[in-house]
Amino acid sequence: SEVEANRVRSYLHRMFVLGIHHDHDPKMMGNKFTFNLSTNPVDAVPKNHAAESIGDRALSFAEIKLLWNDTTLSPRFLIAVKLLVLYGGRSSEVIEATKEELDFNSMVWALPPVRTKNKKWLLLPITPMAKQLFDELWPYIRNSPFLFPARYRDDKPINETSLGHAISKITCIDRFIP
Repeated sequence: SEVEANRVRSYLHRMFVLGIHHDHDPKMMGNKFTFNLSTNPVDAVPKNHAAESIGDRALSFAEIKLLWNDTTLSPRFLIAVKLLVLYGGRSSEVIEATKEELDFNSMVWALPPVRTKNKKWLLLPITPMAKQLFDELWPYIRNSPFLFPARYRDDKPINETSLGHAISKITCIDRFIP
């Protein structure tokens, strides 16, 4: 609830900022509707910085090397981890990837807006190393449109949390969940 309170505070703050801006915007001077705001009352409400923190955990080069050479992960999860390391994206962008997003002629991985946080196309180059990982992945795909199909269902990708759970079992990596 503290996180939600912070977000509600943020939304209310922004609404008042827009109301004040509206009343002082020269383009709106002819508009008969005004908010009659001179100050933002939400400024007096402090943000709870402890409720929500931005992730600041980055893997060291030594941890990346351990992760890259891990032998405890299943081969397809290890490929997913390596793609995460290469592309630095969100785990959902990797595990929900489909075959049709990959264009090996142009060597481009095109993530559609419905799968990206900012709802815009994301075009990623398929490097030789990434191509090698995709090639290693094909035996695990079966007839699924997904690069990482669920264990018993080809019509859906692996569960969103599966990769994080697998990585959390690696004892050499502390506090890292993709």
